[in-house]
Order: sequence, then structure tokens, then C-alpha cells
Amino acid sequence: MNASYTKALQQENIQPAGYPEVAPKVMEEGKDFEFVATVEIFPQVTLGDFSKISVDTPVVEIVDQDIEDTITNLREQSAEFEVAEKAAETGDQVILNYVGKKDGETFEGGSAEGSTLDIGSGRMIPGFEDALIGMKAGDKKIAELSFPDDYHAEELKGAAVEFEMDVIEVKSKTLPELDAAFFEKFGENAKDEASFRELVKENMEKGLAQRTKDEVKRQVMDGLIEEHTVTIPKAILKNEIDALRQQSMQRFGGMQGMEDMDLTSMLPDELFSEEGERRASLGLIVSAITEESKLTVDEARVDELVEEFAAGYEDPEQVREYYQQDEMRRNLRALVMEEMVVETVLEKAKQQDKVMTYQALMNPQPEAAEDA
Repeated sequence: MNASYTKALQQENIQPAGYPEVAPKVMEEGKDFEFVATVEIFPQVTLGDFSKISVDTPVVEIVDQDIEDTITNLREQSAEFEVAEKAAETGDQVILNYVGKKDGETFEGGSAEGSTLDIGSGRMIPGFEDALIGMKAGDKKIAELSFPDDYHAEELKGAAVEFEMDVIEVKSKTLPELDAAFFEKFGENAKDEASFRELVKENMEKGLAQRTKDEVKRQVMDGLIEEHTVTIPKAILKNEIDALRQQSMQRFGGMQGMEDMDLTSMLPDELFSEEGERRASLGLIVSAITEESKLTVDEARVDELVEEFAAGYEDPEQVREYYQQDEMRRNLRALVMEEMVVETVLEKAKQQDKVMTYQALMNPQPEAAEDA
């Protein structure tokens, strides 16, 4: 059956998009066995007009305040906390026990002992961290709060609750000084404050260049989605959804100990269907552009990409060896091909500069929802 199925695909020049459904047609003693194989095929994608795609290319100048803000963030990441006999304020770290209750009953995930919380981090629901301001070690209070209307747990959306708070310790934050001990954490090129600032600026420029490229690519891909209607084979969509589900599990602690669990019931297809459809559509559109434009990957560009990655590590040779592995090399070729597709679209797309601040590009804020 495998041999005859493969031969039939070759004879009819069929590209299957997944595994076939096989049903017997003739299965009687003394007669040749016949079967029918039904398989989805890759759809024909008719490419649209790339000139209808509009792309705003970010134009950003790194100013002195951007550098100062980045240095402050680096110092924040190396901050130390020491126990302080004082009332908690924004920026302090608090160790506390808390118990959340709704209608007098505790609810799942609403209690903790010895929890460490940085006031101002925004980790908790609105009002929780503010309620800790002014409390000292040993203080207790009950804070009356409400969960946001868009909270992820259905039973807690907009719910009025009480949190019993018991502060164990208050710790003050101390930022490291801009001295040799701090500079040496960033490599041998950071010998003093002047060279450290120069290194920070260089890294910011590299990050800015990559972020600009990513933003242009996002707009191109969004434009391709808008300009094309693609019929997605079920098999391709299923593969994308399964891949997204696996990625989600790995992001939240990997698969260890969960091999025997039904991941589909834990993380149903509906959670990934929208993103899966987008990825599947883009995959088909990109393939069509690649074929029509006769694009082939330039191995020199793959090598350049490897060098870009290697430049950020102390042992670049180890990185080069890592990306010589077949699978890693294939992934890089796919990245280069995507870049070439973006370049092909940009040749015809409408492009205009968009002046932005460094902060706006590197840390975009979600758009505020309009009032109903």
C-alpha cells in the first residue's frame, strides 16, 4: 500500500498536506486488492498586490536619557535588599503571609506564606501592593480589593475580595555604585565609567537595529495576511496547533512528569487556533512568494547570521560549532529565507519613516481598550 500510494502521488504530481485516509475498495478473495486514499493537498496561493501593503519604518535616535535609563535598569537588576526597621514604601521588598477570601471563603491561588513581593512591581492585582505601603514588620491588616473585570479566572472576574496581610519583614533596596566592581560584570571592555557607557550604548544600538528589523517584518507579515485569503488544510493547522501547545508547555516548566497527561484537554485547541491559523497562512503565503520569486538561501547570509549570534558570547567558536548542526543550520536558513521574503515584499510595498522614541519602540505599551 505504501509503495503504490507513493507511486500514485508521483504520477499525479500531488503534494499531500498530511497523512491519507485509506479505505478498501475491493477486498474479496481471488481478486486484486484495491483501496482509495483520500488526502488533503497544499492549496494554490494566488499572490496579491504587495503595493497595497503599507509599512512604517521606525526612525529612532538614542539620547542621553535613554542611556541613563538603561544604566538604571542594569543597576536595578543587581540591586541588593537589606532588612530595615521602617514602614514599607514603593521600591521596598516585603516578606509577608496573606490569605485571600471571597464571600468569607478562601479561594484557589489566593494565599501564600513567606511570599516575597517588590512594591511597585505590578505583580499583584491593583491595590494589593499599595495596601502594603506604610506597614512595618509585625503589622497586620485586611485590605478590601476587587479583581479586574478581565482577570483570567472566570470565577474571580470583577469579584470583591479581602486579603488578610501579615508583614514579616521589610527590606530596603540598595543600588550598586558605578565603580570597577560593577563595570567588570559587563566584560573586559568596561574598564571605567566612560568605556562602560560606550559599551551600553553599543549594545543598545544593536538591540535597536534588531527591534527595528522585527517591527518591519511584523508589519510586512500583517500586510500579507490582510491581502491574502488562504484555505488552510486541516493537517497543517493541526501541526501548528500541536507545535504551539508544546511550546506553551515548555515555557511553563517543560514536560517533565507530564508525559502521560492529556495535553489536549489541559490546553485545548481553541487556545491556539487563532495563532495557529496565522502561522499556517503565513507559511503557505511565504512558500508561494519563495516559489514565484525563485528565492534561494545564500549560505553567506547564514554565516553572517551565525557571526551575529556568536559576537555576543565569550566563546564565539562554541556558538559557531553549535550552529553547524544540521537542525540548527536549517533553522537559520529558514530565518534567512524569511528575511529575503520581507525584502521582496518591501520592493513594492509603500514605505514611510516613523519617528519614535527609543522607549516607545523597545517597550511598546498595549493599546488601551475603548470605552463601551
